[in-house]
Amino acid sequence: FHGYWHRNPWRLGFFATRRDFRQGMALWHSLGINSVFYRPPHGNITLANWFYARKFSLRPLLWTAIIGDWHNIGKDEIVSRLEKKVGDGAVICLHDSGQDTGGEEGAPLGTLAAVEKFIPLAVAKGYEWEKQQ
Repeated sequence: FHGYWHRNPWRLGFFATRRDFRQGMALWHSLGINSVFYRPPHGNITLANWFYARKFSLRPLLWTAIIGDWHNIGKDEIVSRLEKKVGDGAVICLHDSGQDTGGEEGAPLGTLAAVEKFIPLAVAKGYEWEKQQ
């Protein structure tokens, strides 16, 4: 779970955070999705989003590798950054949406193409993958 909006938690108050969680969780449940993790937007933890993560039985989760793929840097640069930053036990933060959440136009297409290229390279090196919602 990542929230309904993609706003920096430091800019939200307690009541806006509550609304974000309620709307987001209602949407997920309507789609039949049950998440156990909460990845706070921008990686920022506040007392409010920590409280609501726990209230909705979500475990906060941060990443160990962030690639900057919200910029339209292209698949080859994304793959290069992944190869440099990913190691055993890594939690990779990638983005699959664009301008409506602050990303650059076309950026998600580069990310998707990079993932298609990177996963076989990583598997060949012996990495295994766990998908988390």
